[in-house]
Amino acid sequence: MTRNLLLFLLVLAYLSTLAMSTGHLAQWYALSLGGLPPWLAWGLAASLEFTAFLLSLLSNSLLRGSAW
Repeated sequence: MTRNLLLFLLVLAYLSTLAMSTGHLAQWYALSLGGLPPWLAWGLAASLEFTAFLLSLLSNSLLRGSAW
């Protein structure tokens, strides 16, 4: 029960951070690149954030042998 709750809170924290950071990056791209279409700015920001998360998960689980 406690493990599932912690896992749920961790995923919830990640998703909220992903949403906020994606919005921030998309706004930055829109301001700094001028003509970048909004859908491309949002897609680029979301893919960068998701890739960073996956690389972090990979480095902390597969490469180090941890359970998570």
